[in-house]
Amino acid sequence: MTTTELDTVVVRPPGMLDAVEPLLVVTQASEIADQLADVIKRKHLSVNIKGRPYVRVEGWTLLGAMLGVTQNMVWSRKIDDGWEARVEAFNKDGRLLGSGEAMCTRSETSWKNRDEFAIRSMAQTRAVSKALRQPLGFVISLAGYEATPAEEMTAEEPVVPAEPNSSSTTEAALASEAQVKNIWRLINKIDKAGTMPKSQLLEIMGSSNGTENPAELWRTQAIKVITDLKQLAGEE
Repeated sequence: MTTTELDTVVVRPPGMLDAVEPLLVVTQASEIADQLADVIKRKHLSVNIKGRPYVRVEGWTLLGAMLGVTQNMVWSRKIDDGWEARVEAFNKDGRLLGSGEAMCTRSETSWKNRDEFAIRSMAQTRAVSKALRQPLGFVISLAGYEATPAEEMTAEEPVVPAEPNSSSTTEAALASEAQVKNIWRLINKIDKAGTMPKSQLLEIMGSSNGTENPAELWRTQAIKVITDLKQLAGEE
């Protein structure tokens, strides 16, 4: 394992779990879960690993925002073959809800040749997900997703971007050749203009879509990526 959860403080989230009646807790949590599931599906905030849907960090932080939970990076430090980080989650009154520590190392196949900043960023991302998992994981489960954050699973398993309710074959659903070429054109244009380096653009795309390879994007993902890149390139 390349991620660790050394110590976790579990305290009830604000709002719905402050209710006295158990039935009210279930009702409120179910309503929030339904709203969350809708956004995760529409915005493709999950990935499919061995046939099971896992929510990416953006989905976890969205749920935190819905419940007034924020995250604080306590520390991020270099280790022998990678980085480790600690994150704590708080409610709006400053009450500690959970904490998590995680690592990302070059011993992982997919991170062996990655840039240092990308490895550090993933360690922080995993720590965020871990900090939110304990107090908020049951809501993710009610939404129909696995309670383990996607970033924790990707330490050992390959990720395939989830495409809900798609009846097309994998090949048909992937980005077209024209879309892939357009993405690379825009990335190179932005990099050459000095607006943002190519490595950072690819990292952002990977964090949002589960892959830094434009050819592995779904067509719906490619459309959004192209729209965002065009704005950065000044073409819209």
